[in-house]
Amino acid sequence: MGDLSLKRLGVTLLEIMTAVLILAMAFLPLIGVIGTSTKDSDVANSQVFAQTSARNILDTFLDDVPFKAISVASTPDSGDFAYTEPDEVKALTSVDYGNLMSMAELSDVPEKDFYRVSFLSLMGNNAGDGLARGELVDERGLVYKTRLFVFPIAASTDSSVAADEITFAYMPRPEYERQPDWYVTDKTHMKDTVTSPYAMPAESIKNINAFAVGAEPNASGKICVMYKVLFQIYWINRDGIRRSLELFTMKADLK
Repeated sequence: MGDLSLKRLGVTLLEIMTAVLILAMAFLPLIGVIGTSTKDSDVANSQVFAQTSARNILDTFLDDVPFKAISVASTPDSGDFAYTEPDEVKALTSVDYGNLMSMAELSDVPEKDFYRVSFLSLMGNNAGDGLARGELVDERGLVYKTRLFVFPIAASTDSSVAADEITFAYMPRPEYERQPDWYVTDKTHMKDTVTSPYAMPAESIKNINAFAVGAEPNASGKICVMYKVLFQIYWINRDGIRRSLELFTMKADLK
C-alpha cells in the first residue's frame, strides 16, 4: 500500500502536455497584442521620422535658400525618383504635379553665401547634381525618398494686371493728406485753403503687380516672384505598405 500511494503523487506526461496547452491558449491573445503593438510602433516611428525630416527640409528651404538659387529642372527626373501622383493629392488641385520637369533644381549663389550642397544633403542627395531629391535612412534602416517640386507663378511683364495674377494690395495715402498745409503743429485749425477729408471721396484699395514695384524679367523674358512648392517624402514600412507625406507651401522673392 505504501508503494501505491507514492505512485499517485507523480505527474503523468499527459497531464504536463495538457497544462502546457492550457497556458499556450491563454497566452495566444497576448502574442497578438504584442504583434499589433510592434506594428503600430513601427508605423508611428516612421511617421515621426518623415514629419521631422519634412519640417526641417521645408523650414530650411523657406528660410535659407535664396529665391535666385531656385529654378525648374532642365531635364525630367527618372528611375527610382520618377514621380507618381497620389490620388489624394490630385483631388486637391488642377495643377499637373505629374510633370517631372517641375522638380526643383538649385544652383550656388556665392554672393548670398549659399551653396546647394548644404541644402541637398538634408534631402539625402549626395550625387553632386542640383536636383532637389534624395534618400534618407532612419536608425532602423528604412529608406525614405524625398522630392521637392516648384511651380512658377508668372507675372505680367508690364503694368497691366492679369485676372489670375498675384498682386500687391495697398491703401493709398488719403488725398487730403497730400495737400499743402493740411497739418499744422501750433494747435490751430487747418487753413481755409485745405479741403476737409469729409469733403473728399473715400480712397479705395489699389492693386499693382510685380512689374510695377520693380521686378525685372529673367533671361527668358518672364517675371516670377513666387513659387508654389510641393514636398513629398515616401517610404515602404516593414509590413510592405507604401506610405507618403505631401506638404504644400509658397515661397516668395523677398529681397
